[in-house]
Amino acid sequence: MIGSQGSGKSTLSRKLGERTNAKCISYNQFVKDSGLNSNDDDSLVLALIQSLADEISPRVIIEDFP
Repeated sequence: MIGSQGSGKSTLSRKLGERTNAKCISYNQFVKDSGLNSNDDDSLVLALIQSLADEISPRVIIEDFP
C-alpha cells in the first residue's frame, strides 16, 4: 500500500487483508520489531525477503515499503 500519511492506507490494508485472508505487514513496524533500525537499506530488504520466505500465509500486503 502506498499513500500519503493519514490517507487511510493502514485501515484499507487491514480490511483488505481480512477480506482476502492476507497477512498485513507494516514495513516500518517490521524494521522496529526486528531491531534493524541502524541497518542499511540492502540489509533491511534482505531481512524482509527472508521473513517473507518463512511466511506461511500465501498472501501478504506490505505497507510503507520504500
